[in-house]
Order: sequence, then structure tokens, then C-alpha cells
Amino acid sequence: MITTPKKLNFKIAFLKEMQVSVLVFLLSFTACQSPEQNQADTVAAEQTPTTSLADSLAQKERRPAPEFHRIPTDMAQERVYVCDDANADVFHTQYDCELLAACKTVKKNVTIIRAVEDYGRYNCDICSKDLAVIFDDQQVIQKR
Repeated sequence: MITTPKKLNFKIAFLKEMQVSVLVFLLSFTACQSPEQNQADTVAAEQTPTTSLADSLAQKERRPAPEFHRIPTDMAQERVYVCDDANADVFHTQYDCELLAACKTVKKNVTIIRAVEDYGRYNCDICSKDLAVIFDDQQVIQKR
């Protein structure tokens, strides 16, 4: 296949334009990265392990995840709230619950199954007392 100089010049010009476009794209992408953000993340990471011993002792320890639960199928898709805190171990059925209002971190709205199985949460004694039966192994009806 023989190419004419005109076609060859067009191909070279096209490749040069593509190289310039890619170069401009890469430069604009790297220019958008903020070095101040990286420094702020580093400073925050360095300050995190410096919590005092008194603060860590003052926080209540989290209970282990429930070993037994039985959630009825009609209740499986109900939504509950969890506080994404290292010490929180309950789920809430009401967003205005006073324990949930004291949450200083992220509040998540998840299904009750996910709250129990994935987050290892128990029911709140204030807003969801009626759901304590899902953790009671005496309530299970044995199949015969």
C-alpha cells in the first residue's frame, strides 16, 4: 500500500494533535490535585493516635455482636438508624431518639438485617424496646 505524502502529512499532524491533547489533559488533571489536602490528611492522621488514656477509658466499650437473632421475613426490610461510631452498639427505629441525637459521627439508615448482621447492633432500649424479641432464643418456635 503506497501512501501519498499528503496522506502521510495528515497522519503526522493528527498524531501530533493527539499527543498535545493528551499532554494538556494530564497536566490539567495533575494541576487539580491539591497539596494542602494531602497535608491536612497527614496532620489529621498523626493527631488521631494521640488521644489520652483518660478519654479512652471514659468511653463505654462496645458489646460483642449478637450471637442469636431471628428476624421475621415481614420485618426484614424495615429501615433502622445506626450511629457509625466505634462505641455505639444499638440500632434505632426513630431518628429523633435521644441516644441517636448524641451521635457525633455519621448516622446511617440501613435495613434491620444489615444492622444486626453487618454492624453487630442490638435494639435501643428507648426507641425500639419492642424489637427485643428478635434476640430472645426462647421466642423461637421449634419445627416438629
